Parts: sequence; C-alpha cells; structure tokens
Amino acid sequence: MTIRRRLLLWYTGVLFVLGAVLVVTLYLVTRHKLLNSVDHFLKGELAGWRQMCLEEMHDLATLREEMRKEVTYETYFPMTFRLADARSGEDIVFIVPEKVRARFPSVLLPPPDGRPVYSRLRLEADRDYRLLTEWFDPEEHPGLVIQAGADIHRLRKRLRDLGIYSAISLAAAILLGLIGGHFLTSRSLRPMDEICGELERIESGDLSRRLYVRQEADEVRRLRSAINRMLERLEAAFARVGGFTADAAHELRTPLATMRCRIEAALARSGDDAILADLLAEVNRMSRTVNDLLLLARMDAQSLAPSDSAVPMSEVLGELREVFAVAAEEKGLRFDMQCGEDCWVAGDRELIRRLFANVIENALRYTPAGGAVNVVARRDGTSCEVKVSDTGIGIPAELHGRIFERFFRAEDSRSRRSGGAGLGLSIARSIVLLHRGEIAVESEPGRGSTFTVRLPSARCQPRTPS
Repeated sequence: MTIRRRLLLWYTGVLFVLGAVLVVTLYLVTRHKLLNSVDHFLKGELAGWRQMCLEEMHDLATLREEMRKEVTYETYFPMTFRLADARSGEDIVFIVPEKVRARFPSVLLPPPDGRPVYSRLRLEADRDYRLLTEWFDPEEHPGLVIQAGADIHRLRKRLRDLGIYSAISLAAAILLGLIGGHFLTSRSLRPMDEICGELERIESGDLSRRLYVRQEADEVRRLRSAINRMLERLEAAFARVGGFTADAAHELRTPLATMRCRIEAALARSGDDAILADLLAEVNRMSRTVNDLLLLARMDAQSLAPSDSAVPMSEVLGELREVFAVAAEEKGLRFDMQCGEDCWVAGDRELIRRLFANVIENALRYTPAGGAVNVVARRDGTSCEVKVSDTGIGIPAELHGRIFERFFRAEDSRSRRSGGAGLGLSIARSIVLLHRGEIAVESEPGRGSTFTVRLPSARCQPRTPS
C-alpha cells in the first residue's frame, strides 16, 4: 500500500472517529436535556395540580371539571392527569384521551419513602407517554396517588430525526474528508513525486545532474540536499571506476600488441605451430576485448561525442554485407540485406558501422548452419528503423533484459568458445543511446531473434549525384 493511500486512510479514519464521537455525544446530550426538561415540566405541573386537588377535594365533581379545563390535548405535549386510590385501585379523577383510556395500566405505586417515580408508557406508534407518579398527601389523605403524564411522541420523533440528520451529516463529512484528504495528501506528497521525476531523468551515464534545492528550510529541502550529496559521491565513484577501466585498457594495449608481434614472428619462423596459433588467437581476442572496454569507458565518460553528419544506411550496410557475406557462406547461412535509398541517419559513421557490425555478427554467430540472417532498413517518419532477424537458437524471455549487460552470456548459448566476450551487444546499446535512439529484442528459444534499432533520421539528406 502506498504512503498516499495510508495517509488517506488514517486521515479518514481519525475524522470518522472524531465525527462519530461528536455526533453521538451531541445526540445523547440533546436527548438528556430534552427529557430532563420534560421531567421538570411534569414536576411543575404536578405541584400545581396537587394544590388544586387539595383545595377541591370536598367537591369531586367540581375538581373533575376544573382538571379538564387545565389539561388540554392540543398542546405540544398532550397531558394526562390521574388521582387514584392505591388501596382500592379505583381512579378518583382520570383525564386521558378516550381511545387509550382502556389500555392505560393500573397506577404505579411510588416507594414508601415518598420519592417520585418517572416511567415511560408506550401504547402505540403515536402514543408515547412520560409519567410522573407521587403520593398525593400521605398525612391528610393516605393511600392516594397522583400522576401526571405528557405524550412525548413528537419529541421522540424529533430525536429520531436528529439522529438521522446527524448520521447523514457524518457521512457527508466523511465524503468531504476523503476528498479533502486526497487533496491534502496529493499536495503534501507532490514534492516526492517531483523528486522521483527528477531522479528518473538521471542516468548512470550522466551523474552530473542535480536536484533543484528550494530556499525553504523544510524537510523536502533537506532530502534534496542529501540526494545531491549522494549523487556527488556516486559520480566520483563512477568516475574512479571508469577512469580505472580506461587506464587499465590503455595500459594493456601496448603489451598485447608486443605479444602479438612476437608470436607472429615466432610463428613465421617455426611454421605451423598449433600452440603458437592458439596463443595468437587468445591474444587477438584479448586485444579486441581491451579495445571494446576502452570504447565503453570513453562513452561512459562522455568523452566520445558523435557528429551530426548525415550517414547513408545503404552505404554502411553495403560495406557490412561485403564483410560478413564470406563468413555467412562458410557457415552455410543465407544472408540477405535490404535498405531503402531514403534511409539516412544523423550521427557518427564509424560508430553506426560498429553498432550494426556487432548486431549482425551476433546474429551470424548464434545461427546454426542452414539458417538465415536478414537485415531490413527503412525510413519510418522521423527515424530510421533497422531490423536484424535470424533463425538461430533464440534467447529465453527472462534473459531479454540482461543480454545488453556487459560480460553477460547465457550458459547454453554464449561462451568463450564462441569467440565473444559478452561486450558486443553492450557496445551496441551504448552507441544507440549515444545517438538518442532505441534498441529492442524479440526472441523465442529455438525460433530465432529479431533486434530492432531505431535512430533519428538526418534532417537534410545529401543529394546523390545522378
């Protein structure tokens, strides 16, 4: 999981927990306050009604009439009133809507210590009562119980609506939090994306590039500065390695040339000496490897800058046809080459010749007798495309990304016996990159390989004399 996604999940999770705690707390506090206000209202009404009953107890008919005037059913809290005899269970005064009178239970007796009793009575969907029951007058009228009630159905409905609205508000807040979290995380991690983009544009062949360091003294500036210091150390290390390779290759050229001359002289004096012939072949192979290493070191150090001259591919490939035709014929291979006259590339003629010589030599080397090697070059828009196809042993798919590595040889196809050191394709790739081109391979074991090279076309092509 990416850092951006983890931050987004954490941000949303914290927002959800805080929102849920706030919503639940708000709902519970509001519910408690509203129900508590109902209880205070009932307590005040019951005190007034008790006083009225004490004054009118001698005339129950008048008391009932007065209580009916006091208790109305059209208020926000429709009220009920009850004065009952706990000993006989009879109601002295009972004012309640007629349609629920029969379903009202017997009066609930308060505890002997005289504490009021609050209770809830739910008769139907739209009848939900909050009741307060107390002893009426234990001293003067023992056994009488007085009860006041309020229909709080509307209040309960408002509380349910409050819960629904709170849940919807919480969901909307989470949605907005997701959007805001995505914006904040994207904005916060944008410097990381910029750093990644800048680092991806830095290649091993050009470690001189550095990240832009802003003036703000923040963590991103420290990170950019640390990466720049690391790039400086890597550049110095690569320079030392490249310098060592170039120096070693340069120092080996003279001893190898001396050895080759002396072996050739000794071979000329002794005639056909198999040992000297093998030794000369090894020295020649080492000389080619040293020259290849020196060329790679120069390209790595960027001391080899290709020219932008127009190079006719028909001439370059024609020269290579003459060079490799004899080798292909001796090996029993069909060697065919096709190139359009309009195929011109911009670059260094000798390097381009070396590029395709390595690719064609590689195709001839790993194609068994009776196979074929075909080279087709054509102009494709602003580039020149050259395909070198063979019917050789092929390359396993898992090795396609490694065949351009230096000194890499597959165990079953590339070995020292074949005469290669594993540098030909690496040199070819370096020349292609030096010319701002592309090289790719398509291959299947037992069915051959196709190397595709694309190089920028020359902006203006010289006219060939008619």
